[in-house]
Parts: sequence; structure tokens; C-alpha cells
Amino acid sequence: MDIFKKLLPLILLLGLFHISLQAGTGGTEVSSWWVTVSDGLKGGWGKLIAVVFIGLAFITFRTGAIIGGIFLFLLGISAGSIPDMIDAKYTLLI
Repeated sequence: MDIFKKLLPLILLLGLFHISLQAGTGGTEVSSWWVTVSDGLKGGWGKLIAVVFIGLAFITFRTGAIIGGIFLFLLGISAGSIPDMIDAKYTLLI
């Protein structure tokens, strides 16, 4: 009886995790959210993010951190194409 009291919480947790693992496996739950984020990164918000990252890259170059500046510059010029890269990667797998 003592072992049952110790295993009962574990059994209940496994049961709950099994139910939650089956939730949302269709992929349509986040499609509207992904379209919003993707359109935002390809539009005005993406251009604003790119300008901010390129500006930070120039500031980083002035302080002498060359590697950090290169990283921020590359992140800035690729901000608008990140959704296309993700779409290309995952539409190949589906």
C-alpha cells in the first residue's frame, strides 16, 4: 500500500502528459499566428528591425567589437528573409 501512495502521483502525471502530448498535433493552431508574424517581418516591421540591427552593427563596429558587428549586420540584412527560410525548410519536410 505504501508503494501505491508513492507511485500514484507519477501515474497521474504520466496520464496528464499523455493527454497534453496529443493536443495540437494538427499544425493549424498556430497558422494564423505564423502568417501575422511572417507578414510583419516581410513588411514594415521587418524593415524597422533591419535598420535597428544595422545601426547597432555600426555602433558595435565603433566600439571595436568586429565579430559582434558582423553578426548584427548579417542579422539585419537577413531579418526580412527569415520567414522565407523557415517556410522553405518546413514545406520541404511536409
